[in-house]
Amino acid sequence: MAVDRTMRALIICTALASLLLPDGVRAETRVDLTGLAQAVDGSLAVDTAGFQSLALDLGNVLGSHSAGPAVSTGALGIDVELDFAYSPLGSSHRHWEAVGNTQMDVLKTLHLAARKGLPLGFQLGAHVAHLLDSGVWSLGTHLKYSILEGTSFLPDVAVRSGISAVLGVRSMSCFAVESDLTISKRIGLFGVVALTPYAAYSLQFVQASTNVMGTFDSNNDLVKFVIPRQQLLQHRGIVGFQLWMTHATLSIEAIITGEMQTYAFKLGANL
Repeated sequence: MAVDRTMRALIICTALASLLLPDGVRAETRVDLTGLAQAVDGSLAVDTAGFQSLALDLGNVLGSHSAGPAVSTGALGIDVELDFAYSPLGSSHRHWEAVGNTQMDVLKTLHLAARKGLPLGFQLGAHVAHLLDSGVWSLGTHLKYSILEGTSFLPDVAVRSGISAVLGVRSMSCFAVESDLTISKRIGLFGVVALTPYAAYSLQFVQASTNVMGTFDSNNDLVKFVIPRQQLLQHRGIVGFQLWMTHATLSIEAIITGEMQTYAFKLGANL
C-alpha cells in the first residue's frame, strides 16, 4: 500500500512538474543587480535599500507558502499540491525597475509542493518554485508539527519551520528561513466535503548578499562593487480556506506583508 501511494505521488509530481519546465520563450523578467549601482567619475552609489527590498520580495514570493490547515496528513498520508500565485507590486517597485523591469507591475509564480505525513503529528515537506517569465527558481523544505488536532470544539493548531534557497540570480546568494503558527477548524459538509478556514502568523528571515560585480561609469571605466550580507526580517499574515473532496483539495490563500500581498490558488491531491 505504501509503495502504491509513493508511486502515485511520483506520477503526479512528474506530471505537475512538467508545467514548471521552461518552454523556450525568452525570459522577460530580469534581475540584473548591476542596475542597483550608479558610477560617475569613479564615485559609486549603491542602492542597498533597493537590494534589501528585492531580497524580501524574492523571499516572500519564492519561499514556502503555508502548508494549509493545521491538521496533519497522518503517518501514511502524502499530499501533492500545485499553486499559482500573483503578487501585485503597487507603487513600491522602483527596485524592480532598477534591475531591468521598467513596466512590470506584478510577480507571478508557480509552486509545486509534496508533503509526507510522519508519526506523532509530524509532516515533512519540500517544494520547488519558479518566478514566471524569468530564470529564477527556489528549492525548499519544511517540517510541520500538529500540536492540537481532532478535537470537537477546539481548533487545530500547528507550528512549522522551513528554509528556501533562491537560485538563478547571477552573483546573488539568497536564503529565506521562516517559522509560522497556524490555527484552523474543519467543517464537514454532507459527509463527503469539508471546508477548512485557516489563519497563520509567519516570521520570515531573509539573508542575501552578492559576489563582486562591476559597472561602467560615464568615462567607460569599470568600477567594481559588492553588496555585503544583509539580514532582514519580515512579518507575514496568512489567511485562506481549503475545500476537501475525497482525494482532491482546492485552496485560496492570501499572504500579507507590509509591502506586498500575494494571492495563491492551489490544487492538490491527497494520497
